[in-house]
Amino acid sequence: MVIEINGTDYPLNFDLGFIRRLNALRGIQRDGVNARGAVNITMPTLILGDVETIADYILCANKNLTLKKVDEYLESVATSDDTGEAFEKLIDEIIDGVKQGSMTRIPFKKAMADMKKG
Repeated sequence: MVIEINGTDYPLNFDLGFIRRLNALRGIQRDGVNARGAVNITMPTLILGDVETIADYILCANKNLTLKKVDEYLESVATSDDTGEAFEKLIDEIIDGVKQGSMTRIPFKKAMADMKKG
């Protein structure tokens, strides 16, 4: 998946680099040590379409993105139409990318199964 921000294409990859960046951003902290686990913690909120989680996934899926660029991008998509369809489409595309990601497809399946149980 590729997003365009200010005329620049940013491929989003849900690979090992994504996992490392997400862990640095949202990993479990225990006694000052990052115990990781961010993808397992955030997957349910991603599936539910939480905007902050969507932003974090975009940010971590490309090492060249900044928080400011991601926030501006999401705001522009969210306000691009009156119905919110563009933003819903973006969320669906991110979720599809995660479903197919080399390092996220298995945690995605597990989170979906857990959510159905529960």
